[in-house]
Amino acid sequence: MGNRRICLQAGNIEIPENTDLDSVKVVIGTSKDWSSHKAGCYFSDDILSKHQMERSDVTNYSELEFQQCLEYVISNQATRVIYERGYTLKGIVFADADIERIAYNAYVTLLKYKIDTFISHNTPHQLIYHIFGLVAKFLKISTFSIRDSAMMWRVALERDLIWGKQVRLNYTSQNSHLDLSDVDDFIKSKTQSYDKAVTEFEGAMLNRYKSKGYPDKLIWKDFITDWKAKGIARAAKSALYKRQVSNSFLLNSVLKSDSRINHDNYALFYLHYQPERTTLPEGGIYNQQILAIRSLRRYLPSEMSIVIKEHPATFRHRLNSKYRNAEFYHQLGAIENTFLINDLKNDFDLLDKAKFISSIKGTVLIEGAIRGKCGVYFGNPSYKGLPGSFHINSLPNIDSFLSLCEEDSERIKIEAREYLIDQYTITVASEVVGPEKFSNEKEYWNSSKLLLRFILHNEDCLA
Repeated sequence: MGNRRICLQAGNIEIPENTDLDSVKVVIGTSKDWSSHKAGCYFSDDILSKHQMERSDVTNYSELEFQQCLEYVISNQATRVIYERGYTLKGIVFADADIERIAYNAYVTLLKYKIDTFISHNTPHQLIYHIFGLVAKFLKISTFSIRDSAMMWRVALERDLIWGKQVRLNYTSQNSHLDLSDVDDFIKSKTQSYDKAVTEFEGAMLNRYKSKGYPDKLIWKDFITDWKAKGIARAAKSALYKRQVSNSFLLNSVLKSDSRINHDNYALFYLHYQPERTTLPEGGIYNQQILAIRSLRRYLPSEMSIVIKEHPATFRHRLNSKYRNAEFYHQLGAIENTFLINDLKNDFDLLDKAKFISSIKGTVLIEGAIRGKCGVYFGNPSYKGLPGSFHINSLPNIDSFLSLCEEDSERIKIEAREYLIDQYTITVASEVVGPEKFSNEKEYWNSSKLLLRFILHNEDCLA
């Protein structure tokens, strides 16, 4: 390349083999794989978060401009929430000082190396990367992020970070794994039984938890693990808290709710596991999901039930009390004609009987479209433009929307396939491809690495 001067937020991604790095002037990340990078400078997260950069040789530094930049960063809706997520023990009193130091370092670094392009290997959701992206946008630097696509084993390039537009990559001719039968295999898997639709990884996890007396026996299994790792006191505290919340969820929400659901007239809402980037920052103002559910409740007729399905990973992993606690479930239970159900119930039975499905940005809307269902999303998903799906702010009036849900099922199925084929041709897969091969984050990182190499060898896709 050579014409661009790139700042790359690489996180812990490895340097792709046979990669031209001449244009990469600054790398920000945690992987030691980048520390020997000779084409520019490597900065670790610790350096940028704990030390202040020198600006003696930054001739175009402007104190006034930096103050305006700092105001832009602090006023961003997600900045303080991301701070609270990552700096819980320090407390919010230190937020402004920490944010200012990182913003200053970003401002000085981007000016010093005359950066004109900022690339993030995923949606920035850690404080350092989030702030670097904001400072780059303030300085009118071209910003891009590598993101998951509508198909979980492929990744896409998006312009302008969180709320940007997908870049149509000219990758087809260089993709030796391009095989549209993958799309039809993916669609076929989502039109069969639920057990056949889940990935091998997710299926194994579901079977494990079903057979263990989910969730009570698992709480005590986790207790043993925590006891060995962190001592009996912390293990007991964690187990008791998890038991309290799970009992609140199961007893107050499940056992008392099923008989009151209007099973002939309901919308289905899928919760996300938290904390994760799919809600913060990709959920925007709906990073706390109860706001989305309340918004949906106001939109729907009072006689239509909202059925909420908890994410299976919520009780599988350690609960974070800021996102899931007894009060969260009590507040959900207080919303009129809105019910939580046992999250081990068959997804496709629920989906097929629902009037439509909704989520902040869950991939369940893709499964729904394949099965002819309309969807409502609240955040910034990878499937914008998916047939039959609407952002909450672009929904038609309720009567028109429900008519669409009833009448356009077959059209949605056909157009969903066309949409997925189009997405397939402009996205990138890892060396291990296909929906049945995708098991965990490993394939996502492999895909990101290949896409990054493609970007660094094809400057025209960043134009």
